[in-house]
Amino acid sequence: LARRVGAVEAGADDRQVMESDQPLIAREEPIVDHAGNKLWVATTKVPLHDAHDNVTGLVCVSRDITRRRNQQAEMQEVQNFLFSIIENIPNMVFVKDAEHLRFIRFNRAGEELLGYAREELLGKSDYDFFPKDEADFFIAKDRQVLEQRRMVDIASEPIKTRRGIRILHTKKIPIFIEGQPRYLLGISEDITDRVRAEQQMQEQNVKLLEMAQAQQRANDALRRAQ
Repeated sequence: LARRVGAVEAGADDRQVMESDQPLIAREEPIVDHAGNKLWVATTKVPLHDAHDNVTGLVCVSRDITRRRNQQAEMQEVQNFLFSIIENIPNMVFVKDAEHLRFIRFNRAGEELLGYAREELLGKSDYDFFPKDEADFFIAKDRQVLEQRRMVDIASEPIKTRRGIRILHTKKIPIFIEGQPRYLLGISEDITDRVRAEQQMQEQNVKLLEMAQAQQRANDALRRAQ
């Protein structure tokens, strides 16, 4: 009660199985049922032999796998959605494997912040990109996260990039699989401009205070002179 999408290919498959005397195992293919609905089946075709071992036909078994294919499509859609979110977050997002602490995922903001393409980053560790003292600090925090099995919030950390020294606010989070930390997720916000603006404001406040104190001393001296 169903027809295969591409009947010509179906006949070609039959001939190939019979002529080659080789089975076709669990090939997934779409079909359309009598109501016009698209379904998916896993088809196995095995050559049939007579008493003299000559191929006389074939046995075809098709199993409905529509539900599984739909579930896979839904899962892929969710993964694409999550990937799109991660890619468009303005903060750097990275993932490391828990065993070797090598980068296995980087988003676009991370590439722009560090000045490296993700192809240069994936499979590498902090020691491949940063000075040893910085890398030691990053790895120590990673180990702390994994050993304590909780998030660590690093309010301010300087990092050497191809754009120069940047200051990051970083949160590192353990990701558990079957109760064990398998990955480390990092989210870093570049706070360099904010920190510098705060420093400039503090410097200006100090200067204003010094000017006010100097003016006050001058006024006091003038009053004493009078």
